[in-house]
Amino acid sequence: MVTTAVIIRDKYVRNVSCSVNNTLLGQEKETVIFIPESFMPSASPWMVALAVILTASPWMVSMTVILAVFIIFMAVSICCIKKLQREKKILSGEKKVEQEEKEIAQQLQEELRWRRTFLHAADVVLDPDTAHPELFLSEDRRSVRRGPYRQRVPDNPERFDSQPCVLGWESFASGKHYWEVEVENVMVWTVGVCRHSVERKGEVLLIPQNGFWTLEMFGNQYRALSSPERILPLKES
Repeated sequence: MVTTAVIIRDKYVRNVSCSVNNTLLGQEKETVIFIPESFMPSASPWMVALAVILTASPWMVSMTVILAVFIIFMAVSICCIKKLQREKKILSGEKKVEQEEKEIAQQLQEELRWRRTFLHAADVVLDPDTAHPELFLSEDRRSVRRGPYRQRVPDNPERFDSQPCVLGWESFASGKHYWEVEVENVMVWTVGVCRHSVERKGEVLLIPQNGFWTLEMFGNQYRALSSPERILPLKES
């Protein structure tokens, strides 16, 4: 295969002939190419671009194919990314709604449990035989206040002589029980339950090890007198 190139500078040249002579075989071939006027640079501004494309056509074709494939790949990638973003946004919204519904359900369950406690309301009446001498009970024995002096009361085994405590008249052996306590003008108080057999003489710590399960208000802080103590983040309504 023989390749040659001819540069034509004269715009008036229209015919170009090419002949090949084989002296060994005694053969000669000739061909004539006619160049239209539209292909000349003066008549066709896009001749230069066409010539470059024709000259470099194998390379340009491959580059064109690669570029087209790249553009298609980028378009598909962008579509996939946008689709994934939409799906992610939808999924995020669904998760948010699901979380909100879960929180609402938990709040409703807590409120339902709280309302159910009203079904187990106990009629608490205080037992004067257990009251510390400085505790004064009301006539209906439903309220108590601490006085400025010790009363002259019998020192029976049921009475607290050091801790300013008083127990309820009725005791519970099982089941669920609920009651409310209203506290006025007191910054230190303790409320809870205890075993019937707790020690009532001397300074006894009101902790589970001694048979007491109580909540305490000390200053502006609520605490569960467990072991160890736990601070409760409660707010006054």
